[in-house]
Amino acid sequence: MKTGNHVQDGRGRTFQVGQLLGRGMWGKCYLVREESNDSEWVLKVPLSEDELPREPPRLAEACKDMIREQGRLLEASDNDALVDVESRFVADDGSPAILMPRYPDTLERRIANGAQLQEVLNIISEAVGALHTLSEVISVHGNLHPSNIMLTSEGAVRLMDPISPTVSSKRTILSQRDGYIADVYLPPETRGSADTTLTTTVDTYALATILYGSAMSAQDGRSAPPAIPASGLSKQDLAVMKDRVHNRLKNEPSNSRFHGRLSDRASALVNRALSVQTNPSPPFRFNHLKDFATRLGEVRALIHPTVTQVGKLLLNLAPGTDGFHTDEEIRFSCSIEVSNGVDNHEEIACG
Repeated sequence: MKTGNHVQDGRGRTFQVGQLLGRGMWGKCYLVREESNDSEWVLKVPLSEDELPREPPRLAEACKDMIREQGRLLEASDNDALVDVESRFVADDGSPAILMPRYPDTLERRIANGAQLQEVLNIISEAVGALHTLSEVISVHGNLHPSNIMLTSEGAVRLMDPISPTVSSKRTILSQRDGYIADVYLPPETRGSADTTLTTTVDTYALATILYGSAMSAQDGRSAPPAIPASGLSKQDLAVMKDRVHNRLKNEPSNSRFHGRLSDRASALVNRALSVQTNPSPPFRFNHLKDFATRLGEVRALIHPTVTQVGKLLLNLAPGTDGFHTDEEIRFSCSIEVSNGVDNHEEIACG
């Protein structure tokens, strides 16, 4: 399939193939325009034989199977966690294809355009929520990148390209093709492994890598994805991250009294999620999305800590009295609830 070609879906609609939007491990996406109303869509098709490494005929067929699996999964999920499918069909060249909406933004573009730390944390939090919903269909996404965390016009997160059985079984050989960049968002022990068993730690590792990369990026967000050492982050890496986060917050809307604590907890979150250990021997990786979400929520709350609830006002009155007299000292108390990260009353200001 090439730019300028025309394809027709199963509903009889004709689309002109436009620019290549991206090429991944096993497929590629084109911008296409529907001729009847000039609307824009995204068309995903498998890689062709000339784009693949060893044994191209077999791999080309496997890539077609991956497109079919993706289409079935997206249609069967019927939830708000994954991208929508407009239609599935077979192109004139025999390739299976998936037609999807063109989402206005991705987390990758937001970071590249200099998204503030709070925005990145919010999107990652939304992605965790989407993963919770997705767990009703498959146990793990297994293929998270900033580029496949899509954002709707309302800012809602939609996940793209969850791993499928054929993708998992062919991942090692597909990652060897020319021009493919090693997947830094997978744990090191998983990248070159033929083991197809994936757990939740793969997804929490990916999200922590995205957060680390955003924190370590240049001010304009333009930097290469971070390569996490197989041994995890060093003390020097964590110290640099703390400094970057602390300095970044000075130029973003936030509560300056909590910059140090936020920097510490953000680095602690990343250190645990990217650690070598996967079993309790602290710091060990997050085996459950709920645990990761809790820690992430604590970091987010420290950007703008707030009083979330004020209880009933209790006046310090002598028994049998119903008010204060002139020149009498007025005392009162009340209970309050605060957002995560506020440790004691000394950190609360009245006003």
